[in-house]
Amino acid sequence: MFAPNRTHVLVVEDNRDMREVLERSLVLWGYDAVGVQNGVEALAYLQDGGTPALIILDISMPLMDGVTFNQKLRDDPRWADIPVIVSTALPEHALPAAAAVFRKGSDDPRRLFDLVARHIQARTSTSPILERGPWMPTSDGG
Repeated sequence: MFAPNRTHVLVVEDNRDMREVLERSLVLWGYDAVGVQNGVEALAYLQDGGTPALIILDISMPLMDGVTFNQKLRDDPRWADIPVIVSTALPEHALPAAAAVFRKGSDDPRRLFDLVARHIQARTSTSPILERGPWMPTSDGG
């Protein structure tokens, strides 16, 4: 069960140790976290009503890899707007429509925290300035 005032993140990672470290870190950072081990389990979680504000996604996984999962995510209007941070050890691997890429083993873990916070804030902000965009004039011409 999730705490009512905490945002939740879905971690899709086949390596149990890495998944648990990510889940624990997210909890320490003030988020609720759910971990699953592949894209099949992630889709089942979403189909059962899971509503993460963000997904941290590994690329190389059994049963359904991150690329396939991401395509299914983007093809469904219920989930197409959920930001995805790719977490991979693969060099130069880009995922279409990924919000960001975090390189396991080489990126500073604080960078992951910053990425999570930034993308969740951007998705959940109700600030009129952020909705409108700081580059757009206000209705009064300013």
